[in-house]
Amino acid sequence: PAQGKNKGIPIPIPHTLHPVDETRLCIIVKDDAVKPVKAKLEGQLHMGVDKVLSLTKLRTRFADHQKKRELCGSYDLFLADDRILPMLTKALGREFFKHKKQPRPIKVLRKNLEGQISKARDSTRLYLGWGNCSAVRIARTDMSTAEIIANLSQ
Repeated sequence: PAQGKNKGIPIPIPHTLHPVDETRLCIIVKDDAVKPVKAKLEGQLHMGVDKVLSLTKLRTRFADHQKKRELCGSYDLFLADDRILPMLTKALGREFFKHKKQPRPIKVLRKNLEGQISKARDSTRLYLGWGNCSAVRIARTDMSTAEIIANLSQ
């Protein structure tokens, strides 16, 4: 493509790269949605969400680069409210984009929050670069050959 994009194109795969029991997950939401999201997640421990973070707390607590690097390294996957996704580019900094950990959009106001989280977690992303070559992560090293082939053929 003539111009690369930081927004990934979701590709669903049958065998997730982020298993629920092994993945540390952080959701970044709008300030007024923190309590409703925490209330929805309270009784559902099997979704694997470790932290719900508001945009204001992200901007204040993680203002310097060292704190942003620590945040990037402390979670495996980041999800974000789709209403604040354009504001996160500056708030997160380049470290997230360098490590391909930019937040995946979810609609937190929908009734089926669990479905939104699992859909985002169980897919991979295609990031179109500036050149003529792109790469997609389809497997982990601990996956079996059959799982890798199933992800590849999807």
